Amino acid sequence: MFLYLPLLYILGNIFAPLSYVLFALAIIGLALRKKHHQIIIFLLIIFIIGDSRQLTVFFFKEMRTIVLLILTMITFGDLLSGKYKFRRLFLLLVPFYVLSLMAAARNFEPGLSISKATSYFLLIFVAMHYFNHHVITSGWVLLKDVVYLSSLVLIVGLFLIVFNFELAYFYTSGRYRGVFGNPNGIGVYGTLIFIIYYLYLHLLKGESSIINRYILFWGPLLLSIVLSFSRNALASSFIFVMMTYIHQGSSAKRVVLYAVVIPAIVFLVMNIEDIIRQLAAQEIGRGLRFETVLDGSGRFLAWGFAWEEFVKNPWIGRGFAFEEILFQKHMPKWLYITGHQGGVHNSFLAFLMNTGVIGTVMILAFFYQWIKRIAESRLIMPIIFATAFSAFFEPWLNSSLNAFTVHFILMILFYTHYPKYRPVPVVA
Repeated sequence: MFLYLPLLYILGNIFAPLSYVLFALAIIGLALRKKHHQIIIFLLIIFIIGDSRQLTVFFFKEMRTIVLLILTMITFGDLLSGKYKFRRLFLLLVPFYVLSLMAAARNFEPGLSISKATSYFLLIFVAMHYFNHHVITSGWVLLKDVVYLSSLVLIVGLFLIVFNFELAYFYTSGRYRGVFGNPNGIGVYGTLIFIIYYLYLHLLKGESSIINRYILFWGPLLLSIVLSFSRNALASSFIFVMMTYIHQGSSAKRVVLYAVVIPAIVFLVMNIEDIIRQLAAQEIGRGLRFETVLDGSGRFLAWGFAWEEFVKNPWIGRGFAFEEILFQKHMPKWLYITGHQGGVHNSFLAFLMNTGVIGTVMILAFFYQWIKRIAESRLIMPIIFATAFSAFFEPWLNSSLNAFTVHFILMILFYTHYPKYRPVPVVA
């Protein structure tokens, strides 16, 4: 599988369509040989490379659509042959998709909006059936491969600091980004991989090599998060660890969490401006870039602009990609002057702008019902809070063909089916 990558890279830089044909044949060949867990790993590699902003690998972005379409056809075929059953939970997504198509008529670019909505719909269709089946049948091998792949991705990113510093660091902010397009990308990736590592390493408890694996996995992950200065990743990971610890203890801990800790966090958020001004006035705020938190690195101002647009079409929105096009081509001059870069930086605001209140309630209800199927109920709330916090500051959950939504989906499936892999201890 890895042998294809250099050839795809060479062909892609000579004549991109040749690389697309080779890639499609490679996926079909793996499917015919029933190497389905390798196809999923190949997909993750393509999605990760597709996040890069390097022109020499830009053609990899089109491969994401190719592999999704091929897997959609395979999934349809498997369902028709009875290889696995249709999951009724998926029906909850159908009205969301129909609403997205209706909203696309009011989009700046209806064709692009329909395409984005369809790819989102198809990714979850494939995930709920094809991914789900293979996470059950070869889940332990697949989980291990995802973990080792992520470790390789993180280690390669760290090596780039020495061998290609300009690639490893984002030129506009000077922050570490590894192999991803920007530092926020490695922050989101780090959050999702953190939760996956937690599961994998807990399933290995008692094995003699566990210490070495802790170093191999946690070392590059934590170092990458720290170098990226991703406050989002640090906070999301801390939320997961804190809530996991609290939920594995007595009910009194949970009472304290929901009656004291969470209200205290809400209070801090409500008064964050005054607190940060005091920190920024002192030297202790410099290390974590507190001087940029008052405007959320431009996020708070962008959210205000996004909210104004949302209330103009509050019920069904203006279709997928509306917020993306709005910030790329129609952002007001006053927001440019503030130095804001990127889009809305909030998955939930993006859903509200694109699919309105109705669509947002539908998609969040769908994900909640899916996450509720996780095997260990005490981990449901830690996963929801950690990933929701991450998605609140980045728009990754609103998109299908990125490197993050697919890892989020696999994380749900791994946590749902891990007791079926082999005799393993219950994750606590």
